Amino acid sequence: MGKSIEAPWVAGLRAAKANVIPALVMQASMVALLAAYYLFPPTTRWLNNLAALKGEWGYGFSALAAVIAGALIPEMMRVCAFQKGKLSHTNFLNLIATIPFWGFNGIVVDLLYRSFANWFGTEVSFQVVATKVLLDQLVFGPLYASPTSAWFYDWKN
Repeated sequence: MGKSIEAPWVAGLRAAKANVIPALVMQASMVALLAAYYLFPPTTRWLNNLAALKGEWGYGFSALAAVIAGALIPEMMRVCAFQKGKLSHTNFLNLIATIPFWGFNGIVVDLLYRSFANWFGTEVSFQVVATKVLLDQLVFGPLYASPTSAWFYDWKN
């Protein structure tokens, strides 16, 4: 008899349970950063300077930011949450694979949003923002981001 295959919903539930604490830490960090932006002037200045740096560095900034957010922070969270702070050889192998993947995708996403700005404008209105969000979530996500990420992580693992 062959090895039994876990039902996708069971695997998804198991993954959600394993990642609930790291996900809550990330969500709390984002809320804290948002609050600090509006309530703490040094944070406002720092983030505005970061935005200016993005303007200077262009796609290089996008690649670096994506590597930090998509490769380095998740690997650090893995080490802290699941490996009790102990680095392993696998962590370095993961980074060798994920750094180019996320760097490239940071550029792709930046190109996408620059294109959106050219096509729909930069006005902060319901119509413009809704159009960009819907294209991102209903076209880019399911047709590019999700399939390429699933393929990449399946290949890597």
